[in-house]
Amino acid sequence: YSHLAAFFNKEVNAQWMKLNQDFMIVMLKVLETTEPTTNDDIKLIINSLNYLYLITDCQSWKALQKNMNELLLKTMLALNRSYLIHLGQHNLLKILKTSMIRCMHRRLESSVIHNIATLAFKLLLNSDFNRTHLILFSQTILVIPTFITMCHESSHKLFQMVCQKDLFNHLICMYSIKESFASLSENIDIIELCYMLGNIVALASIDLSQLEAMKQPFIHCLFNILDVCRQRQTTDEQSGKQTKVTSVWHPIIGHVRGKTSGFTVSNQEIVQRVIIQYKFLWSKLFVNMLFESIPTTSLGNQSSSTAKKETNIIRAKFEKLFHSKTTTDKLTSDELTQSICRITTFYQKLIQILTELRLQILCALSLQDSLISSLWQFLNNIGSTCGLKELLKIYEMNKENYHPIFDLLQLFCNLCSYLATVLDEEEMYKEQKYLTLESWSQFSLFLNQFVYRLIRIEFERTITTSVKLKLENNQLYKTLHQLLILLHERNSRKSFTPDSHWLIR
Repeated sequence: YSHLAAFFNKEVNAQWMKLNQDFMIVMLKVLETTEPTTNDDIKLIINSLNYLYLITDCQSWKALQKNMNELLLKTMLALNRSYLIHLGQHNLLKILKTSMIRCMHRRLESSVIHNIATLAFKLLLNSDFNRTHLILFSQTILVIPTFITMCHESSHKLFQMVCQKDLFNHLICMYSIKESFASLSENIDIIELCYMLGNIVALASIDLSQLEAMKQPFIHCLFNILDVCRQRQTTDEQSGKQTKVTSVWHPIIGHVRGKTSGFTVSNQEIVQRVIIQYKFLWSKLFVNMLFESIPTTSLGNQSSSTAKKETNIIRAKFEKLFHSKTTTDKLTSDELTQSICRITTFYQKLIQILTELRLQILCALSLQDSLISSLWQFLNNIGSTCGLKELLKIYEMNKENYHPIFDLLQLFCNLCSYLATVLDEEEMYKEQKYLTLESWSQFSLFLNQFVYRLIRIEFERTITTSVKLKLENNQLYKTLHQLLILLHERNSRKSFTPDSHWLIR
C-alpha cells in the first residue's frame, strides 16, 4: 500500500514513475541477455516476465481490487498505457521474440507463452492496431513458430479479443499489397517468413466466415509471401553457386544457404505443429474455396445443381472450358483459364518453397475430387497431342520461359510423377486409378515430343551460355524431363505403350 501511495503523492509521483520505468528496463535487459541454461536462469526469465505482466495490469493488483472505483480504474489504466508505451519504445516486441525462441529451444514455451502473448497483444490493443505497431508485431511475434496456434489452443483471452477486433483483417489488408509486404519483409529471412506464413494460415483457419469475407485479399497475401520466399530462395541459390557458402538444413524448406537469423527448429514437436498449420492450404476445404473464388460470370449458364455439389466444385469450374476448343489466344487471354492457372501457380510455388513437404502436398492434391481428371481433360482440350503445337507456340513467344499455363502443366506433371511412383501394378494397369493406360501413353508421347522440341528451341536461342547450363536452370524442362524418365522406366518394367512409341519422328 505504501508503494502504491507514492503514486498519489504529488511530491514523489515523478520519482515513483521514474523508478518503475527504470526497473522495467532492467527486466527487459534480463530477458534480452539471459539464456535459459540453468534452473536459476529459467526462474529469472519467468519472474521478469511476471513482473512486466503485473506492472501493466492494474486490475490484478491486490491493493486495488477491493477499493476500485470508476475514476481510480480510469487513472490506473492510463498508467498502464504509459508503461506499455515506455516498454514499446525500448524494443519490447523484439525482446519478447528473442526470449520466446530461447525458451522454445529448451521446450519451455508453455511456461512463458501466456505472459509473452499478453504483453504483445496489450501493446497492439493500446496502439489501436496502428500500422507501425502491426509491422513490428509482424516482424517479431508472427515469426515465432506456431505462436498463433499456441494462443488459440490455450484460449488466451487477449488473443480472442484481438481476433474479435479484426486482427486478421488488419494484417491481410497490409500483406495483400505487394509493395507494402515487400517493404515489411525486407529484414525477415526465408525461415522466419515460413513461420509467418504458418501463423497467418493458422489465423485464417480459426474463423472461416471471416476468411470467406476476405478470400481474395488472403489469396493475394499468400502469393506475396510465397513470391518473397521464392525470391530469397533463388538469391541464396545463386550466391551459393558463386561462393562457397555453408548451408543449414531445415525440416520444412530444405537447405538454406548463407547467414540466417531464423530459428532452426530442433524440436520435432514444433516442426509437426508448423506442418499442421500449413496443411490447411491443401485441405479439401481450402482447395474448394480457391476454385469457388473464380469469378462465376465466366461460367455462363452452368446449372445451379452442379455448382451446389461441393464434390463437383473443381469439375464445375473446368466445365465451361470443355464446351469449346481452347485456342492459343484463349490460353493467354481468357479470364477463366487465367483464374484456374493462378490456382495451379499457387500450388506450384508452394511445392517449390516447402520442398520437404512436397510429397504431402502432392498426396493431398491427388485425393481432391476431379482435380487430376479435370487437368488432364483441360490439356486434351487445347489441341492434338495435349496441345503440343499450341504450348510450344506459347513457349517460343515467351523468352523468359514463364507463362501461367506452364504452372498448370508442371503441377499436372508433378502429380503424375507422384502417381507413377506410388501406384503399384494392380492400381496402374488393372484398376487404372486416376488415369487410364491410354492416357498415360498419350501423355508420355506429348512429354517426349515437347522435351525434344524444348531442347531444340533452347539450342537455337542460346548464344553466350551452354544449352546444358540453361536447361539445368529451366524448371519446366526439369519437371517434364523427370516425369518422362519415370514413365520410360515404368514402361520398361511393364509396357503400356505401343511399339516404337518413344522414337521421335
